Amino acid sequence: MPKMNAYMIAKEKARKGNKKSFTYKGVTYTQAKTKTGMVIYKRKGRKKQGYNAKLDESLGMRRGKAKSKKQSYKSRRDESKGASKGAGKRAYASVKTMDKKRRKRK
Repeated sequence: MPKMNAYMIAKEKARKGNKKSFTYKGVTYTQAKTKTGMVIYKRKGRKKQGYNAKLDESLGMRRGKAKSKKQSYKSRRDESKGASKGAGKRAYASVKTMDKKRRKRK
């Protein structure tokens, strides 16, 4: 049997004991089932950024922080969306992480 790391040992112990959750390094993993019925353990409490947060972060990285500008993030966001729409693109096309599947390959 191959050597397992500490996380895998804790996960296997929980799986064999049919526990609903286990904790490893302060993170709680809860039991879930896939579409095929396989039992897995998911990390609990992971949240994704929303559209506005991603666009704000992208604008800040590309054009500078909001505190160095006279416009708020809201007005910068609206201006960015309008410019994209005017150019015939999607509203969030400038943010690579939000446009991954729709982006054309070169």
